[in-house]
Amino acid sequence: MATESSRELMISLLNGANSSDKDRSDLLASSYELIFHKEPILLDEFYNSFVEFALDRSQAIKKQIIPYIESICKKYPKFLNNSEANLKILLNSDNKAIVKRVILCVTNLIRSTLSFLLQSQSNSISHEQLINVWNSFNFLRGYIVNLSASTEDDSIKTNAYKMFEILILSFSSPGEYKTTKKYRSDDEFSLDRVPFDHSIISKQLLQKDCEDYLNILLDAARDLNNIKRGERSKEIISSFLKINQSINLSINQSINQSINQSINQWNMLILHKVDADDDDDDNDHF
Repeated sequence: MATESSRELMISLLNGANSSDKDRSDLLASSYELIFHKEPILLDEFYNSFVEFALDRSQAIKKQIIPYIESICKKYPKFLNNSEANLKILLNSDNKAIVKRVILCVTNLIRSTLSFLLQSQSNSISHEQLINVWNSFNFLRGYIVNLSASTEDDSIKTNAYKMFEILILSFSSPGEYKTTKKYRSDDEFSLDRVPFDHSIISKQLLQKDCEDYLNILLDAARDLNNIKRGERSKEIISSFLKINQSINLSINQSINQSINQSINQWNMLILHKVDADDDDDDNDHF
């Protein structure tokens, strides 16, 4: 149980960060240190006030709060529901650095959130709260999927592709080389860990979502214009290689074949592009 002095300190830090024009970043950092590392029991009382800094007028404060939200929701996933609305607002920011950091935040919360939901029977929160966490997780990943389809910004798309990769790895069965490894709750989540009778997570729906995300990456790979966009093409091919090495795609042989075909096509295109660039360099000498 938190002491009254800890509560008073937390109130003082939050009020100071809200009202002061100086030292706001330091006050916010101190409030995070208190609420996360020293007195996490204060989270239930103060998290909603803390996460409101995501709506601050300062871009620097917005950037600062995102990794704090990530750390808290990773260790205590029940607070994802309290964070959903503010993360959505940040995803609509005109500052693409903020948008990319939120996508990374959600990506880094995938495995811990899923592991938390699987361990629901041992958690001291209600079934309704677990459903709220699941709904918030689904909303945020769906929102990023739609954002990646509508944006023309290459760096945002690249960050979204990384999220798709982690979702695919989490929503599929591990490949043969991983079957002898022990699972670590946050690093090795896979479809095999989901029981068919889980009250919240549908194994069949996760499998379908996995195929949908694979198809999104395949569609991106088929866009030959992506070869001109170095970072985007690099992320796509990197994701495909990791997916191929890590999971069992026997559930859909056509997708497996398409991935291998895309990898081969990309390798040929990259080689062709290198050859073309070399020819251009040679012509420059005449």
